[in-house]
Amino acid sequence: MKPIAERIRQGGSDRTLDAVVALAVLLMMAVMLYPFIYTISLSVSRATAVMAGRVRFLPVGFETTAYVHVLREPRLLGAFSISIFYVLGGAVSLLVLGSLTAYPLSLRVVRVRRAVMFFILFTMLFDGGMVPTFLWIKTLGMLDTVWAIILPSAMSAWYIIIYRTFLQQQPESLRESALIDGANDFVILLRIVLPLAKPIIATLAIFQMVFQWNSYFPALLYLRNEALMPVQIILRAVLESARDVEAMIRAGGADEEIITQPISIQAAFIVVIVFPIIVVYPFAQKYFTRGMMIGAIKG
Repeated sequence: MKPIAERIRQGGSDRTLDAVVALAVLLMMAVMLYPFIYTISLSVSRATAVMAGRVRFLPVGFETTAYVHVLREPRLLGAFSISIFYVLGGAVSLLVLGSLTAYPLSLRVVRVRRAVMFFILFTMLFDGGMVPTFLWIKTLGMLDTVWAIILPSAMSAWYIIIYRTFLQQQPESLRESALIDGANDFVILLRIVLPLAKPIIATLAIFQMVFQWNSYFPALLYLRNEALMPVQIILRAVLESARDVEAMIRAGGADEEIITQPISIQAAFIVVIVFPIIVVYPFAQKYFTRGMMIGAIKG
């Protein structure tokens, strides 16, 4: 048994380490939360305080005029609808294609799995580039369609690796028992594999949903139809063009034009667009944490 003095010294060092880790986590949390809180404060502060530069962290006064301008934007509803379609379509495509790819690659009886994984890993190191990808999408007839946004991002080498690693940790006896009972691989995938893979599916779905919601560059490349533009395109225009902000202010009425600041409208637009992801994430957080931990244990 270790001497009492040595155990006390070890306990003191552990407490010091815990305090340092806690301080570092709090510092990181403050660094990450400050821009978000500051943006919310800009969006709800009084126009005079924003104009004078008195908003530093918390709101100065309280006004919702900026949100009124944002919600009156005629393009917002349609852009939100198409963005939700892209998010759901991307998540479903990832679930279908990812499951059909990762499940066979997780089975030892599939002899070509190593060769297939080599080509999947190869795509992580070497990419065709923007121009070949554009020509490929044009050749397939997907330009100016929703499929140009959903399908190219439906498969990811990184997602496949995480999904496959998770499935490899499932006992093979489950599949063997199901085969003895007469089930085929599609039945095993639907009734055994997918229910057990809920944590990793939720994790990858969140990754894909966040990616699709925040994505705007593919829309700039492949879309020309305004009705297909996601909400991030409108946000980009509002943040980069003063004319879009001025149009929102004029649409709100002459009286409101005097008390509304463009930077407040830009901040409100950011909050409105980020809000759906903030709402969805807490409901999937437990699956997200568990899936990340389990999917990263075994290589």
